[in-house]
Amino acid sequence: MRRRIVFALLVGLSIAGGFIACGLDEHGEASDGGIDATIDAPSDVVIDAPIDVPQACKTLDATACSDANLPDGWTYTVVTRNSICPTTVDYQMNTYLTELAPSGGCTCGCTTSGKVDCSGTLEAGSGSNCDDSSKWFLFDAGNDAACVTTNWGDPHYGVPSPPSSAAGVTCDASVLTPSGWDASAVTTCTPQCTADYCAVGNTFKRCIISNGDQACIAPFTQKQLPIGVDAGITTSCTGCGCGINPIAQCTATIQPFSDPSCATAIDAASPANGTCYDTKVGGAPGQVKSFFYNPTVPTATCSPSAITGTASAQFASTVTVCCLP
Repeated sequence: MRRRIVFALLVGLSIAGGFIACGLDEHGEASDGGIDATIDAPSDVVIDAPIDVPQACKTLDATACSDANLPDGWTYTVVTRNSICPTTVDYQMNTYLTELAPSGGCTCGCTTSGKVDCSGTLEAGSGSNCDDSSKWFLFDAGNDAACVTTNWGDPHYGVPSPPSSAAGVTCDASVLTPSGWDASAVTTCTPQCTADYCAVGNTFKRCIISNGDQACIAPFTQKQLPIGVDAGITTSCTGCGCGINPIAQCTATIQPFSDPSCATAIDAASPANGTCYDTKVGGAPGQVKSFFYNPTVPTATCSPSAITGTASAQFASTVTVCCLP
């Protein structure tokens, strides 16, 4: 699967430029025949592995703006929608993604497996009205044509309609997944020991960061939108289901022969529908000793329960960013 990432980051803006969202998008072919589809990620990425969060200076003086003693796993950071940090010397810049959303909708579809079954035991009849119990004949009707030997020696013959069953047919929901995803870039700036963390302002937010989905710690009570990286992002659809359409009745034709091996026909083929047929050869009654049974198996189809489903996009792993009010 080919993938393309386009970063529309605003580079070189001044600090007074405000929070400006930077759009990213990824597009690729989505797999068909399943509810979930994974967009290509680098092969060496371990899904659900913690994101590598840079650690701030352990001796950073942040007491002027925060009296929090950060628990293990948390570190100070400065967050901005611009692609620059307060300074290039005192902060280490890292880029994450936020506002993740699918870039397209989901079209529901179905795949059909199995086929209609027309097999079963049928009772062929003979006699003047095909009702001579001494000449009734049971045979196993299948889904394929076959010569049925009766040795009746009677001009009358009749076979009922074949059974129809969709018990072996299954429907599987499949979807056309979103073509990719869209997200905005967010920059985190990890303070070094020389950074004046409490002095940043304007387009920069003073925050803390940790791996996974964590509860915020006072005074950093403003939890930001889910933040992650592009590795392992998945798109999926919900709301798609499938059901089998009403199946057509199995049909068949029967053709009488005067020998036991369906070699010499004595009449044209007729529908197998319970009708009692009377054969005559040259004006004289024929002698049916076999008939050729030829079934027609209808094709089963499935239809989706909805035309479109609901698309979503998920990070494989996230970080929690909590900021000062």
